[in-house]
Order: sequence, then C-alpha cells, then structure tokens
Amino acid sequence: MLPKRLFNLLIGLLPLVYLIHNSEEWFAFNRNVGSFVKFSPKFISDLIARDPVKISSIFGVALIYASIIPLVVAFILWNKVTNLNIKVLLMIAFVTFITFINALSHITSSFALGFISPGLITGLLICIPYSIAIFYFIKKYDRFTLRTYLILGIGSFVVYALGLGLSWFIGVLTFSFSFYGTIY
Repeated sequence: MLPKRLFNLLIGLLPLVYLIHNSEEWFAFNRNVGSFVKFSPKFISDLIARDPVKISSIFGVALIYASIIPLVVAFILWNKVTNLNIKVLLMIAFVTFITFINALSHITSSFALGFISPGLITGLLICIPYSIAIFYFIKKYDRFTLRTYLILGIGSFVVYALGLGLSWFIGVLTFSFSFYGTIY
C-alpha cells in the first residue's frame, strides 16, 4: 500500500497540476482565439467569428470548472489511503496521461496553426511527468492486475470525455445566464 505521506503528496499535487495546465490553456487560447476560426468545425468557427469574447468567456468558465474538479477530488481523498482511493489515484493518472494524448494533438495542431497550441507546454512538462510518477509509485507499492489497469485505463477515457463535455456545458450554461445574454 502506498505510504500515507506519498499518497497525500500525489493527491496534493493534483489541483496544482490542473490549475497550472488550465491556466496555460486559458492564456494561450486568448492570445490566439482568432486563429482558431479557420481550423475549427463550422459551428464553432461561426461562433468564434461572431464573438471571440463570448467563446473566450465560455472557455474560461469551462476551465474554472475543470480546475475545481481536481480540488474537490483531492479534498475528498486527502489522508484516506484505501485500495479504492489508490485506484481513483490510478484513474487520475490515466486521465492526466490522456493529456499526453491531448498533448500529441497539441503538437500537431501547433504545427498546423503555426503557434503553440493551448496546453502543449504544461502537458509535456507537468502532466506527463505527474502521471508517470503516479504509475511508478503505484507499481512500486501496490500490485494490481493487468485487468485492473485495463479497466481503469478504458474508464479514464469515459471520465475524461464526461469531464470535458460537462465543463463546456457548464461554461455555455453559465454564460447563457450571464448579463451578456444567450448564445445565438
């Protein structure tokens, strides 16, 4: 079983990793929001072209929500080293490692767009090492079967997709109720 101090360190880093990553995405997106018009699907590029401030605001709310989730998870798991919570930590590593897959898309889009894509730098420098550290320490202190890793790995794609979709939904919903009016 993971030592409590190491478990708490890995859990404590979770909100910080996502806060830094989401902050970089926010600043990079806002710096280049107009450039996304030509590379986005039509329904998104139409919205960006009509009002870049609106899409930037929606993205900002989505990132705030995406930064709060890890904080809540860390608060719930803090100081509770159980087999289930170690599996949740492993799921977090897989979800964060998906950021690596996301980072690959950031790399290709950076070449296509001609500028650093939002999330590229922190995805490569922070998210991937954080995930690898979790994998390493769980492998060192806990013995899970390959089946457990596969189930948690596959489940992480579902968790990632749900989190991404929900954060954008909350961003749109929050913005539509704001003083700016509804999305057209």
